[in-house]
Amino acid sequence: MKNFDKCNLYFANSWKQATILFYLTGLLFITTFPSVISELRLHACNNASSYADGSTFSSNLNRVMGDLVKNAPQTGFNTSFYGESSNRVYGLLQCIGNNISQKDCSICSQRARDNVRQLCGNDIGGQEWRNNCFLRYENYSFFSKLDTDGDELENANDIVTTNLSNFQTTTSNLLSYLSDQAYYPANKGFAQGTVEDPSVGTIYGLVQCLRDLSIKDCRSCLQSARNRIYKCCFTQQGAQSLLGSCTVRYEIYPFFNTTEENSSSPPPSSGSSGANPPTVASTNGTSSNSSKDSSTNTVLIILSIIGGLIIALLLCLFAMMSKLKSAISQSLVTHAQNEGRICSFSLYLAQPNLCYPMKLIYFFYYAGIHENNPGSTLSKFSSP
Repeated sequence: MKNFDKCNLYFANSWKQATILFYLTGLLFITTFPSVISELRLHACNNASSYADGSTFSSNLNRVMGDLVKNAPQTGFNTSFYGESSNRVYGLLQCIGNNISQKDCSICSQRARDNVRQLCGNDIGGQEWRNNCFLRYENYSFFSKLDTDGDELENANDIVTTNLSNFQTTTSNLLSYLSDQAYYPANKGFAQGTVEDPSVGTIYGLVQCLRDLSIKDCRSCLQSARNRIYKCCFTQQGAQSLLGSCTVRYEIYPFFNTTEENSSSPPPSSGSSGANPPTVASTNGTSSNSSKDSSTNTVLIILSIIGGLIIALLLCLFAMMSKLKSAISQSLVTHAQNEGRICSFSLYLAQPNLCYPMKLIYFFYYAGIHENNPGSTLSKFSSP
């Protein structure tokens, strides 16, 4: 009787463990798969109106999106419009930095196109800010027009706890200097750089305007973006202001490529409360996902692939075990019928020698099936 309990428990626990493992790996896959879009920072939708699937507007939108994704990676910036009257669609796509690789720009462009369409559905307009690019589409022209609508993001749990005033002065000087560098036509509205601060170490800053903005509008947008950061979240170790025409960001970890040529240093700043003036690593460099974000994304992608493979393996194993279970069942029944023996639980306990030589496998197998119905006879056959 003890052997029966052990074997019955073995069958039950094995299947329970397999089931738990299946769901855990499924959860792993589901939670790690979003790493593909973890570079998304912010999105906004224009839901003033909507378009119908299969409509002329929908067709024009698909065409504009296709043009943007195809052409933007070549130069890092592209605008496109198509259609007539109320069905005309306008689109803009810009990648971060002036020397971003075509591959990185292309990958970000495709993800932005696909994701903003999912997030905004059939809304007539949408915007998406990502680590490597910005995409926008509308049913009206917004090209070369200043837009300071947007939002701020902050590292809510990372507060500067020492020398806050010095940190704020140093960071402010850095962002102001980078903004001045971005206004130069050669820099195309973009600048990035670093500065050392005694309280947190290296501070990394980046500013960028849309390339179709005038210098005057770029200056106004960056000023607005900086002011929004100063007002909302200047006690944090990192923050970013994402506006319709520009972005400003600072962190205490590298979120862009710092190994660029053409380094330059700004003139010493006055009234910096002892802070070292910012040293610009590059004003026309390649901006990419931060080393922190990139490493995390790589690990998560690998884990998601492994999770998917484990799920596939478990599904195959489950199917094989089901077929094997069925085959064993039929084989044992056939053997027992051919032998003409009775192999029920009660007879096995009383006279085990009357049972077929494979009685243990036969008995335990059916005991596992009928564990929830202990009163039933496992199997009976007439003896000759």
